[in-house]
Amino acid sequence: MSDSNAARKTDEIIHTSVFADIVSIVAEGAAYAVIGAAVGVAATAAAPFLGAGMAAAGVAAIGSSCVLSGIVGGVLANAAGITDDISAVAEGIGNFLFPPSPAGIIATGASDVLINLLPAARAAGMLTPADTPPPVKQPPGSFADYGGILLSMAKQFGSEMWQPTIATAAEGTSPLEEDVVACRKHGPPQYLAEGSDSVFINGQPAARAKDRTTCGATISDSVSPDVIIGGKTLTVRDIKSGKLAGLAVAMIALSLVRGRPGKILKNMPCALAAAGGGMLADMAINAVFAAFRPVHAATGVKVLNDDDELDFSLPGCFPLRWQRSYNSLTTRVGLFGKGWATVFDSWLALDGDDATWFDDTGRELRFTLPPINQVFFNISEGVIVRRNENGDVAIADEEGATWRLFKPTRANPAVLRLASLSDEYGNGLQTGWDELGRLVRIHDEPQAIDINLSYDDARFPDRVTAATHFDGSQHWTLMNWRYDERGQLASATDAAGITTREYRYNDDGLMVWHRLPGGLESEYRWQKFDHWRVVENRTSSGDGCHIAYDIPAGLTTVTQYDGQVRQHYWNAQGLITRFVDERGGSWRYEWDENEQLTRRTDPLGNSVSFIYDEAGNRIAETDADGNRQTTRWLEHRALPAAVTGPDGAATHFYYDEHHGLARVVDALGQSRLYRRDACGLVTEEVDEAGNVRRYEYNDAGQVIRETDCSGRTTRWRYHPLGWPEVMITPDGEETRWRYDAAGRLLQAERAEGWQESLSWNHRGLLQVYEAADGRRSEFSYDDTGFVVGMRDAAGGEIRRSRDSRGRLTALHNENGEAYRFLWGADSLLLEETGLDGVVTACDYDACGRIISRTFAAGRAEAITHTFTWSAGGQLLTRTTPEGQTRWHYGPSGLPVRVTQHVAQGEGHRSREAEQTLAFDYDALGRPVAERGENGTLGWRYDATGNCTAVHLPDGRWLKQHYYGSGHLLGIALDGLTISEFTRDELHREVSRTQGALTSRTAWDRLGRIRQRDVFSGHAQRPAPRRWSCRRSYDLCDNLIREEHNDNPFSNHSWRYDGVGRLLEQDGTLPGREQWRWDAAGNPLDGGQHQPQRHNRVTELNGIRWKYDVHGRTTEKESAGTR
Repeated sequence: MSDSNAARKTDEIIHTSVFADIVSIVAEGAAYAVIGAAVGVAATAAAPFLGAGMAAAGVAAIGSSCVLSGIVGGVLANAAGITDDISAVAEGIGNFLFPPSPAGIIATGASDVLINLLPAARAAGMLTPADTPPPVKQPPGSFADYGGILLSMAKQFGSEMWQPTIATAAEGTSPLEEDVVACRKHGPPQYLAEGSDSVFINGQPAARAKDRTTCGATISDSVSPDVIIGGKTLTVRDIKSGKLAGLAVAMIALSLVRGRPGKILKNMPCALAAAGGGMLADMAINAVFAAFRPVHAATGVKVLNDDDELDFSLPGCFPLRWQRSYNSLTTRVGLFGKGWATVFDSWLALDGDDATWFDDTGRELRFTLPPINQVFFNISEGVIVRRNENGDVAIADEEGATWRLFKPTRANPAVLRLASLSDEYGNGLQTGWDELGRLVRIHDEPQAIDINLSYDDARFPDRVTAATHFDGSQHWTLMNWRYDERGQLASATDAAGITTREYRYNDDGLMVWHRLPGGLESEYRWQKFDHWRVVENRTSSGDGCHIAYDIPAGLTTVTQYDGQVRQHYWNAQGLITRFVDERGGSWRYEWDENEQLTRRTDPLGNSVSFIYDEAGNRIAETDADGNRQTTRWLEHRALPAAVTGPDGAATHFYYDEHHGLARVVDALGQSRLYRRDACGLVTEEVDEAGNVRRYEYNDAGQVIRETDCSGRTTRWRYHPLGWPEVMITPDGEETRWRYDAAGRLLQAERAEGWQESLSWNHRGLLQVYEAADGRRSEFSYDDTGFVVGMRDAAGGEIRRSRDSRGRLTALHNENGEAYRFLWGADSLLLEETGLDGVVTACDYDACGRIISRTFAAGRAEAITHTFTWSAGGQLLTRTTPEGQTRWHYGPSGLPVRVTQHVAQGEGHRSREAEQTLAFDYDALGRPVAERGENGTLGWRYDATGNCTAVHLPDGRWLKQHYYGSGHLLGIALDGLTISEFTRDELHREVSRTQGALTSRTAWDRLGRIRQRDVFSGHAQRPAPRRWSCRRSYDLCDNLIREEHNDNPFSNHSWRYDGVGRLLEQDGTLPGREQWRWDAAGNPLDGGQHQPQRHNRVTELNGIRWKYDVHGRTTEKESAGTR
């Protein structure tokens, strides 16, 4: 393209019709098939003369496969240089029969450049600086097909089979998130992809008639009639085929048969007849579960699946988490009885090709299995399903982090149980089953994890009663479970004998009571509707609610015992469409057909919108302020390839063939590398400056050696159950830890006899902490596990009170005085009453953001601060009696200008700012300039983010020099050295130069400064010292003695009370002094015996203070001076 008419906002974009798409694909495919058929005839005739082997087999395949015939035809056409001619003719036939027509408009344009009074259209990208590394494409073919390996299948096709790329962005360009088009044929977002290579608008190529969009449309000829823009075409974004998605697959993959197979052939499986099967099947699966406290609002189902049901975990290259889940809706009976499930007793039931997956959360998910060697992907659940000819089924998370392999049982091939869990490096857990079909063993390849399950309840031989881990020489108890008379899980007890969970059920097998680890009890009352639903929940804290359902209206109303009401409106899929909070605020949610959130609107009408690609990945999020963040994903996995902020700064992510993160490239083009071993463990981390940190691991995937970029190594040793037992620092010092049988920390030991200990009560709550010097802190709890008291070693006690919802209502200090808190609807703090009885009151907007804070509320001296917020929740103004502070933000959400406006009478402020600060940032969001009335400050950074220079207002530069990952080596002012440092194995400072002086520092074994000497020049001991000191500490790290100049008769010493408060300074040097304190830590005068009221000192050492109602000093009197 040379000279063309300029495009503008609202100009139309043109697409071919669906009928033209069909005709052009058929015509183009037919042309290549003719070429391929001729080749096939010759090859088939020649094949018998080529002999045996792969070559002959390959040639024979050309003659027998329609797909391969078309591919070879395309290759030959490409070699002959006629592919574009074939495509052009094919498209011409389609367009002649069914002419192109308008399919949308250009939706945005330049804000400051107008053409015929309309914003000028620009391509959505720009030229990048010459030193910016180009993004590296990672097509699906560059990754290993672990699902195929797991099922012994061939590699799958990539997403290119669905909607192929027909043009790629030119090198040296980067995309921008503006200049979108509204296309009726393709979902958003779509962009202007092409423009002039010589005419730019705001640094972006000017768009013209016939330039293309990312969806393959062209800009109409009906654009500006009198503005001509020259230059060749520059493509700044990849362009996908505009033909109806999937037609190419239906016609045996146009991107292959059109003779450009390089990108696609990398993604081809061996079984080419399964072309494109990965994305052709999708169906609705049960609605995603959303927790509403312990009850699902839309269905009334009782669920438990958080960390309270995590019985134990073990480290490994594929870690084991023994997570129980309860779901009252399911009829399944698992390892722990009805309603309970774990990932290890999840299973599949088949009825022909119809499958029901009883998953690890207790849900039953129904779907049709894909054909063998094809892939089924469901967006709403985010799972990938594959199977093989042996009946094995693999189910993976959408990012491929966990693959579940199910294999048919011998007794019933229609029932498939879990055979393994694994990741794409091949790390995994394998299951073992006994002759009764019970799960008895879970282990990994190196047997770093080796779990044995016992079934010792003779009443219920299918109920697991204990789990142990075998480390090769000893069995370690992990958990014990007990059952009620119906065979339902009644309690879980850990290896230390502490019962962590208890449960009760009714005659229908529904849970009616459970006790949390801390002691909180929760009860449930049920009623039969379409199924059993919870209609009341109450807890031992006094909290509770009634739950009413209007099923035809899709409404659940929750009324708390304290009278607060919430309403949940839901759709047929059980997704919340409107939530009315306790203050009456209405929150609205919109969902697409894949049960993905597309819009969230707050009670003030501000909306956040979300856009997804065809695979269900969230590709754009636009906040209520109009700022948009976009994400580009890998074509075949839910892993981000690039995240672009509203300011255009992009971070790129690259992965190895097993989808492990291999490189991160930040917005400045700087790379951080991760090198992994065969298990996917990071063995080397190379930061942006090229510094290398190395790691070594044990069989359980735990770091046993970490070597920093300076070559200093830290080592670890672990308990057989995975808890760290010993850490050895590069200087050889050790820290040791000891645990109870369930992994609760009991003791920590360090050098020089330093030892801390902890003890736990019968509920597993921390009861006593004993410091290294023997001082004890004690904790007390109520029956729900809420901390009500903390007593220190001096006998001082802090008391806490709560309301029925567990919110703090009073905090009593050691003097018995209390702060009090008043809560409102939605648990927003309304009032805080200080120790002096003065109230601070808060008010909020409908979104729960504070809009006013009144100090000394209800009094004549009250002061109110008010706040305003942007639609997206950024603070815009704070108004006080003295004036108003205003914040202005850039697209990245960082403040770019802050202004202060002084008050001018009641409710009025100065129009012009009295003071202004302006800020500039680099692409990583770091401040690089601050401008104000006193001048400009500037900052520079090295590759790892350390500030290397500060530009002072007088023009000088204060420079810092670092080594490694950020250890300071020197400070200079312009060219003048101020200070230089040397460091030990732990990177602690051991020497510092300051002009003509050098100070040298020595550390004790616990990491405290033991000695500091100051020399003239670069001397060191035994040279004469200008000044020196030696320090000693107690076991709580309090400084107790400092000796000067190696003279034992020149010293200071200090003494402390039981909680570390300074009592006395003594020694041979002048300055002896004593201090007294009340229980709350306020200083007391010599003759004072009563504690200080309200934590305010009114008299001390002959000085008296008075305060106003806000706690500000109003009067100070000393020796007759006021």
